[in-house]
Formats: sequence, C-alpha cells, structure tokens
Amino acid sequence: MFIYVASLSDCLEIIDIIMIRKVILEDTFKYASKKINIKDKYRTYIAEILVNMILVNELNIKDISLCRDSNNILKVKDNEIFLSISHSENLIVACVGNSPLGIDVEIINKKNVKIANRFFHQNEIKYIFSSKLNIVYRFYKIWTKKESYYKYVNDGSQSFLKIITTDELGQDNRKLACDFHFKIINNKYALCLCCKKQVKYKVNNIKFIDTYDIINFIYEKYFSLPL
Repeated sequence: MFIYVASLSDCLEIIDIIMIRKVILEDTFKYASKKINIKDKYRTYIAEILVNMILVNELNIKDISLCRDSNNILKVKDNEIFLSISHSENLIVACVGNSPLGIDVEIINKKNVKIANRFFHQNEIKYIFSSKLNIVYRFYKIWTKKESYYKYVNDGSQSFLKIITTDELGQDNRKLACDFHFKIINNKYALCLCCKKQVKYKVNNIKFIDTYDIINFIYEKYFSLPL
C-alpha cells in the first residue's frame, strides 16, 4: 500500500493544463471542467496523476487502465487494485493498494469543532470535550477516522457516520476487519488511512512528491523525453 502527497500551490504554479491534458482521462477533464474554482480543477487533475505514479513506480503496472464510474469516482479498470483520493486546502493525497482502503486528509481548523454536535455520536462528543487539552486533536482523529471508513466500505450514504461510533470503529474491535492509521502532517493537517487488519502499514512511509517529479513522470512515461 502506497500513499503519495503533493502540494497544490506548487502544481498550480509550475504544471500547465496543456501538459496535464496529455495524461489524464478525458472523463476526468470533463468532470473537472464543471468545477468553477481552478484549485478544485487542479486537485482533480493532480490526484489522478499521483495514482498513475503509484501504479507505475510502486506496483510496476505499465499498462494503466483507469476509468470513472457513474458517480465520477476514479477506479482501476479490470484489476484488483484499490485506490482512494483526498484533498484539503494545499494537500492532495492518493493511496493505492491490493485490498480495500479509504483515506482522508483535513486541514486543522479549530472552528470546525462546533460541527461535532451535528455529525458525531454522543459518545464521541463526550470524548472530544472530556478535557480542555487537545480538543482539536481528538476532533480530527474522529472525523478523519469516520471519513476514511466511509470510503473503505464504499457506502452510498453518509448517514451511518453519526450512528456508528468510533468505539465501534475502534482499533481493538475484532468484529471489524479493518485498522486505522492516524497522523498529523506538518502540524497543519490530519490524515487517516483505513485498511484491512492483515495489511501492515506505517503512515510514516508517506511519500511527499515534488512537483518536478510529477513533470518528469509525465515526460518519461508518456512522452519518452526525460527532462
């Protein structure tokens, strides 16, 4: 299982749309073109390129066959490869592996704690405010855990997120065949990976991808003209 992370601001500054269009799906371009904000467009573009990079560089899958389903979710076609994408503010994250997975990244903003009453179970709310210390940390640990699990089970509705508590999604619950790996990135972002219990993964193995690595990948793999 592999996680790649890229900087949105760097990609906006250096990678132009002409280059991007050469390597992404036409369906991806059409889907992103409906987004008004240029940052949202680039988040969609770069996330797909990161998935391609993992497939080629880490899994040695040369003949990439990606597609988008009826909900515009990016998937690997005709292959037992699973992927999950997330982005928040300046971070774009892609995760690819050989078993079901889900990933979520959120920029840490203490103002968001107030939404706990709307989306979290009462037990979780008590846990968050059990102490004045680390309230924001506990909030984001629960939030990213639930979001990554939502992607892991590929449920069509988020309504169950308030019903299922993090106790039921807990690391020690043997009834649930998944684990969670939580990490704070650069003291600004919270990231959580949900995957099968049998999968041993350390979130310290996250790869931060330089923008020029993306450009070189595009040229080397698609144009055979390394910079």
